[in-house]
Amino acid sequence: MFQIDNSSAITSQPASTPPGPAGFFTDGNPASNLPATIVPAEWLNSVMMEIVNAIKGSGQTLNKAAFNQLWTAMQYAAQNSGVTPPQFDVSTKNATTAFVQRALGNFSGFNAYNANTTLTAANFGQAIQSFAAGAMTLTLPLSNSSPNGFGQCIRFFNANSGISLLTIACQSSDFITAGLGGAVTSIVMQKGDTLELMARGTQEWDIVGGTAALQYSQSLGNTPAQFDNTAKLASTAFVQRALGNYSAQTLVVNGSIALTAAQAGQLIVVGGAAALTVTLPPIASIPAGAAFAFQNGNNPTVVGAAIIACAGSDKFALNGQTYASVPLGGGDNLIAVSDGGAWRVVGGSASLPYSAQFMLAGSGGTYQKLPSGLILQFGNGSAPAGGVANVTLPIAFPNQALAVLASGASNSAQVYIATAGFNNLASIFVSLANAAGAGIAVGYWWIAIGR
Repeated sequence: MFQIDNSSAITSQPASTPPGPAGFFTDGNPASNLPATIVPAEWLNSVMMEIVNAIKGSGQTLNKAAFNQLWTAMQYAAQNSGVTPPQFDVSTKNATTAFVQRALGNFSGFNAYNANTTLTAANFGQAIQSFAAGAMTLTLPLSNSSPNGFGQCIRFFNANSGISLLTIACQSSDFITAGLGGAVTSIVMQKGDTLELMARGTQEWDIVGGTAALQYSQSLGNTPAQFDNTAKLASTAFVQRALGNYSAQTLVVNGSIALTAAQAGQLIVVGGAAALTVTLPPIASIPAGAAFAFQNGNNPTVVGAAIIACAGSDKFALNGQTYASVPLGGGDNLIAVSDGGAWRVVGGSASLPYSAQFMLAGSGGTYQKLPSGLILQFGNGSAPAGGVANVTLPIAFPNQALAVLASGASNSAQVYIATAGFNNLASIFVSLANAAGAGIAVGYWWIAIGR
């Protein structure tokens, strides 16, 4: 394309004349004396400059030997001539690629509801939030009311107070295809859940996103290595394989230590050449259910017991009693679990002395029950004149009296003869006599065995 350049051309464009009535070219008609249309320089200049400006506007330089410059300018205009509307413009303006890219991921609008509401076709494409004080239901518009017939979506977010539920329900005979759940007519969303539904244009809605969809899915993932400790997602196989293990081990050998909340779930192994104290973290810093496991690996005949102590005024709760600390003898183990207010001992050999199956009971510790049902009872006293004393046992044997023994408790060199027997399951008698067989008032010890 080139601008006219022969010797009869002038160097500046003449001024335009006032516009006349719009018309059309004609070749004329001599028979009717209709003259042909005169093509003035003003019109030719107008056409020429329209073409020249289109070519130059596309960034090209006029080239007298090129005959496709107007076509190139038209292609450029098709790709670059749009004006990008404001980001959230909703008018009939043409959208540029920049406008479309900027709109991706957004919604057509937003609505929030705090009461049961039936949605309409106007809600398609929107993000919808619930913010009720209690549970509420939002009913979907009819699937076949989707403006485009199918493919239109609605996104929901449950922001109700507390843990209030949001139910998304269908109208009429509509249903939701819910993966493993099959066809359902409603979906319950927990607090914080999201849900995206797409209308199929008939009677069907499809779940296409959101956390509420997980209840209907079966996600299959890779199982990490057995002791993986990263942010990877765990499969059910990983969880099952981890059960029974501890999160880590802490070895305590060089003196006493105060544990922290970060060590919950660990096995704490006590070692070293001297007895030491391991102090639990403050109960207030630990959630209920957090646990610590302890093992004393020392030889009990060489190193004394370690002490597992509570922090501050915290206590162990054992057999209805509270204790500030529990000794952990060599070879012993102990599991302590927080209940939010105290440490509950739920296992381990170190808890056996506090068990009703083993612990000493009675005033000053005068009987002991064993897991087999055997009961040992013991005590002392002084025989009255005549040498016979009746003793009420600390507890009555519930089933059978097996044996009773007694001995004199005097420090003299005199020989005493002590005999004992059962009066019944609740009492015994002790008889003390000198070598001649005469009863004598003297101190004695006794032990009774039964079950």
